[in-house]
Amino acid sequence: MRDAVNSFQEQLVSAETPAGANFERLSEAEATIERLNKENATLLDHVDDLENKSRRSNLQILNIPESSEEGQDYTQFISNMLVEAMGQNASYREKEKVLRWAREHGLTYRGSKLRVYPDLSAALSRKRAAYKDIKRTLFEKGVRLQLLYPARLRLNYNNETLPFDSPEEAARFYRERFSPGQ
Repeated sequence: MRDAVNSFQEQLVSAETPAGANFERLSEAEATIERLNKENATLLDHVDDLENKSRRSNLQILNIPESSEEGQDYTQFISNMLVEAMGQNASYREKEKVLRWAREHGLTYRGSKLRVYPDLSAALSRKRAAYKDIKRTLFEKGVRLQLLYPARLRLNYNNETLPFDSPEEAARFYRERFSPGQ
């Protein structure tokens, strides 16, 4: 009987050794996966930043009537269209001037109201769009706000300038400062 117990103990010890080694390898693999996930997130942020930097002088112009370019070189067509729509000399390369003009005066071309936006990556557009609901809510309360690049919200409230790095932070501010009955 004692021999059987000793044999069983030996088998148990020999089974524990690979199990311990497997557990150690599993722990190492989990640590590697965690490290690689962090590196991947960092690399994706860098790629998105580079994409946005490459787009920084571009504009998105929506609602241009079909076949308006009439065989012109596209960059020449956009320059001519902006001159016609703005009534002044403007180049598509003057991004900020065009954006400001469109915001203040509106742009129309051949009866179509043009919509002009900065050209942003899809990832950054999603980050900025996440602020949509809280921006509307705060605007309805008369709070002056700005959406800053890349995706930060800045509020002017009671002569105080407040920056928020996420929509959740801005929503927390709203809950704390505005009562439901206000």
